[in-house]
Amino acid sequence: MALPNQESRPLVFILFTVSSLASLITDPPLVALLGNPGMVHPETYNYRRPSRGAVLNTAAAAFLDDFGEGVGLINIDGVTGFQGGDTGLAYFKNLELMFIEYHRRRDSMRDVQGGNPDAVKLWLIDTLNLEASEIYPMSFDLVRTRNRPLLFQYRIQLVVLTDLLQALPSFIGGLVKQVAPSLTQATQVISDLAGIGASFESLLTNLIL
Repeated sequence: MALPNQESRPLVFILFTVSSLASLITDPPLVALLGNPGMVHPETYNYRRPSRGAVLNTAAAAFLDDFGEGVGLINIDGVTGFQGGDTGLAYFKNLELMFIEYHRRRDSMRDVQGGNPDAVKLWLIDTLNLEASEIYPMSFDLVRTRNRPLLFQYRIQLVVLTDLLQALPSFIGGLVKQVAPSLTQATQVISDLAGIGASFESLLTNLIL
């Protein structure tokens, strides 16, 4: 089956908190799409995977001092359309909200005793290049130009914290461990309610008979 045209395949930002089941209710996940009509073109999206190493020239040959893969960087440039259109300002502010809310949630977690700000996750699902990453938003810029004053242009710089395609199995395992206590409590409550219901039904049966 043929893949869709590259320029029509979106980038998906997902913001969520995984500290507990309750956090998914109080701070529900947010989703923002970049793609047509978000106008992200392949040539304006750059993913850099550096290496942490140094090659030294010696008298005999080259010496490699290697520490593995470095921190990945993603740069995105694009536009959300013109002011007053179906995209424009509203589309731009929806995208900007993802980054504002990311820091708000992390600050909120720091204010809670025992809270872990790293429970707040921002993911980028890149259907353009078939990549998936947990990211940290290094900068989000609104770019306006004199020759196109009504066009909302953005420039985003992201730091890759985790390659999700490699780390997803362990992440799911950790998430299950975090959620399991809440599920156990919910199961116990359901079991207790079922027991109370059975006892009440038995009492009514004895009274009737």
